[in-house]
Amino acid sequence: MGRDLDAAERGDAGGYHRAGGRVGHGGGDAALTGAVAASTATPIIVAGGILNAASGAPTIAPGAFVSIYGLNLSGATYVTPSTPYPTLLGGTQVLLGGRPMPLYFTSNHQINAIVPYDLTPNSAQQMMVQTGLAYSQPETVTVGAAQPGVFTQNLSGTGAGDIVGQKPSGMAAVNTPANPASAGDYLLIFCTGLGTVSPAVATGAAAPMSPLSWTDNKVTVTVGGKDAQYLYSGLAPGWVGLYQVNVVVPSGIAPSPNVPLVVTAAGASSWPVTVAIQ
Repeated sequence: MGRDLDAAERGDAGGYHRAGGRVGHGGGDAALTGAVAASTATPIIVAGGILNAASGAPTIAPGAFVSIYGLNLSGATYVTPSTPYPTLLGGTQVLLGGRPMPLYFTSNHQINAIVPYDLTPNSAQQMMVQTGLAYSQPETVTVGAAQPGVFTQNLSGTGAGDIVGQKPSGMAAVNTPANPASAGDYLLIFCTGLGTVSPAVATGAAAPMSPLSWTDNKVTVTVGGKDAQYLYSGLAPGWVGLYQVNVVVPSGIAPSPNVPLVVTAAGASSWPVTVAIQ
């Protein structure tokens, strides 16, 4: 997927993207004993099951792509066919702070959704899943101003990041040990959880190419512990919930196929991923 530098600086993702009871009655002496089982139709969010979709971090942020884990979350598997994402998918709806969340994917055990941009940052919010007429018990989740999570090539949240490298006069290509970056090269980092943007984009809508929506939070990146020169941080055009951060590889990094890279926004840092540097 080749892209020129102008496209990279514009924030063009270039199509690159990768979750025993007892009962009595009326004062009588009769009693029933047995187990009380949860209804199979009642959705359940598991404790701690609301996570950043890229990293698995437990704190989420406005605009972030999140994964919700549980049981009976949907009667079947559904994937949103187009944008904007709907707030009702296959009979499933998710409410966070009373606001419906745009949904990308629903299944029995997992939902992928977008956090509304207008939630109060640094607050505790309650989430509920509705399937048909049944509601889950509310699960509390912390909404930070930002909670960066870098997508990874193996989809685990660890290891090699979903990062594209580009020579100043060359084409863009996925960073791998066979295609390492050098000092002065550009890195295009794909992530989520960087918070609100300006100009604003409707939650669940694809980001436009023009104007670009830049992050309101200051974003910094370290590569091998060294500060990288910042070029752009904002929504990746054409995508929902996907952010792109463009930086320049600093000099003085010891060559390695597994150099740690960390994205920081609003005082919160991503879990380290790796990038290949020669």
